[in-house]
Amino acid sequence: MVRFASSIVCCAVIAAGAFADDTVVRRAVVETSSVFMNQDALDSLEAKIMLKATESFGKQSTDAIAAAVQSSIGTSFAYVEPLVQKTDKLSSKVDATASTVNGLKSQISDSLDTKFDTFSGDITKDLTDFKSDSDKALINALASVKKSVDTVTASVGKVRTDADSLACNSGTKGTLRMVKGAVQGCDGAKWNAMGGATSIYTNWGTDTCKGKDKKGVTQLYSGFAWGGENDHRGGAEAICLKSGGGRNGAGADGDDSQNLMYPLRTEGPSPQNGNIRNNRMIRCAVCKIEKHCYLESGINGCGSSEYEAIYSGSYYGGYHQHVSNNGRICLDKVGKYDNSNSYGAYLYPSKVRAGFDGRDDNAFVHCHQCCKK
Repeated sequence: MVRFASSIVCCAVIAAGAFADDTVVRRAVVETSSVFMNQDALDSLEAKIMLKATESFGKQSTDAIAAAVQSSIGTSFAYVEPLVQKTDKLSSKVDATASTVNGLKSQISDSLDTKFDTFSGDITKDLTDFKSDSDKALINALASVKKSVDTVTASVGKVRTDADSLACNSGTKGTLRMVKGAVQGCDGAKWNAMGGATSIYTNWGTDTCKGKDKKGVTQLYSGFAWGGENDHRGGAEAICLKSGGGRNGAGADGDDSQNLMYPLRTEGPSPQNGNIRNNRMIRCAVCKIEKHCYLESGINGCGSSEYEAIYSGSYYGGYHQHVSNNGRICLDKVGKYDNSNSYGAYLYPSKVRAGFDGRDDNAFVHCHQCCKK
């Protein structure tokens, strides 16, 4: 501002110099010099004014900023303090929940431990009881076996396991031996099977059981084969009825509305096997043996080397065009065919009628009553 005033004065002096006298000019110059002489003072004063204004503004600004900050802090604290309180409460709840969960975990663990211990104890007790019962049962079973062995030993002798090749004679009579898992007893002449399988079978075509002398076969009874009349419907497997049965204690009437049975006889061509004859009544004998037996069919002997044939023969059955359904039986090829009576019930030789599975067509069928050696 001072510099601007000085510039105006200077210009005024120059302009006045053109129209005024020297006195006026000199006075203007003097005033102008005075103005310029006070320039430094004016500058110093201006600087002081600016400093004061700056200090005042700075103080006012600092106070305003401090007040604004304080106000912001107060406002923020007003919002933050409830959040802090809620956080503290939530933290307390989390701690309480964690404490509850830990308590539950402890209770569950203790409960499971208790239940497991109880279960383990029950299982252990059951196993102990089972073992005790099993031991008692085994002891009782062994005692029973020992008693049986002692009884047998006292009656007929001790069972030997080293007598496979021991001869049976008067010196070894009463001796028992174990051969291939089967117990045999010596009667002074031969070894006989004791216990084990018992087979009952019919020896068709004879009135005497084969093998009575050397195979240990026992004959129960003898008679003739009976079945259905060839023109009658019905019939089934042949039955060996004992000779001399009479009325067998049963009632009788004249009504034919019954299942009728007639004595069976052989018919048809000869099977070309032993002494089997046609047009003969069929004798039979029911037999017993202390061995396992089965009826072999369609081959020339027993299929297993562990078995042997008690008797062999040919199959006979009902004629294919007859109404009666008489099943097949194995007739002994060395039988007793001596009765030629006839009552209309017939059996015919069985033969294969198809070249199939390695068999020849029109071949008669052989059979064997096989029992374990």
